[in-house]
Amino acid sequence: MRVMFKKFKEIILFLLGFKPKIKEDDNLLERKEIEITALIPAYNEEKDIADTIISLKKQTYPVKEIIVIDDCSTDKTHEIAENLGVKVVKTLQNTGRKGEALNFGLQFIKTEYFLIIDADTIVEERAIEALVNQLQKKTISVCGFVLPKTIKTFWERVRSIQYLVSFSLYKNTQFYWGAITVVSGCFSLWKTSFVKAVNIFSFPTVAEDMALTWEALLKGESIDFVPKALCFAKDPPTWKIYRQQLLRWNRGFFQCLKFFRTELKRKPTLMFFVWWYFFSGLISPILWLLGINEFITLVQGYSSIIYGNIIWIPVIFTEILINFLLVISMAYKLKCLKGSILNFFLFVIESPLDSLLFWEATIREIFSKQRMVWEKGH
Repeated sequence: MRVMFKKFKEIILFLLGFKPKIKEDDNLLERKEIEITALIPAYNEEKDIADTIISLKKQTYPVKEIIVIDDCSTDKTHEIAENLGVKVVKTLQNTGRKGEALNFGLQFIKTEYFLIIDADTIVEERAIEALVNQLQKKTISVCGFVLPKTIKTFWERVRSIQYLVSFSLYKNTQFYWGAITVVSGCFSLWKTSFVKAVNIFSFPTVAEDMALTWEALLKGESIDFVPKALCFAKDPPTWKIYRQQLLRWNRGFFQCLKFFRTELKRKPTLMFFVWWYFFSGLISPILWLLGINEFITLVQGYSSIIYGNIIWIPVIFTEILINFLLVISMAYKLKCLKGSILNFFLFVIESPLDSLLFWEATIREIFSKQRMVWEKGH
């Protein structure tokens, strides 16, 4: 019985992506030889650009050069960046898309690896060191753990839990199976030669980070995830901005799915996670409606339950419980346990709304003739 329990535990941990620690070997790169350029696409980021640059200058692993791509800002972004002593290059005209701005900035990179970082994201002082320490000879990209820069409003609180769940469960599991579906565009390390060769930033999508990730995996490249490499992104403080961001993420997903759908079979694990996200997004609102309906039936009285089907209540409850345990575990490690417990209940309340936004993005991407633009919202 003890052996069976041990095997069962191993299988569960295996499915959840909890890897045994891998000992360093000759496959790891020599750290001192790796030079890194930080590429920061920016449009009207005068309120945040200074904090981002300063956080890069405070890194324990030095960044050789910091390049700000000014996408024809109309504020003081260019001036602030220059005053901080970094290189600033300006696009010929406003590109309107982060991917196009990055595509313009690639020509100025001379180092073997480069860092993509949003102009409103700050990084923990050992974050780049943690990414570099994970680099192996076959590694094309390394990404870290994302948390909100501020957690004050309802939407920032919800997003904080979404990150804890997403990175501790989904991304960790995907990393185990070698199929991370998206390398976070706000903070990630890439091999320069690969990115220049695939020219994916010119791809017509508002999810350039996802397109680049899929292209790398479909070419058989290796992508790593380092949870201890922390960055803090500026997340939506209001419903309007939150909705814009989620619609952009989901419509970008559909744009990538449309372009790569025939190629996904070359990477079965990636195909599994992509279609899992697609179908779970479609059926999630239905599950929530069934659960709410059956909960109402439950509180009406025992006699009503006899005729009702209450199977969805334990399904939803189990999912909530698993997420709660994961959040508690990760929040404890990050020393933000108290706030996360409260925020988790806000996350549960808001989750059905995310499901409806997935449907809205689906309908808009299929039927809307209007091209989705890259809209950051702040």
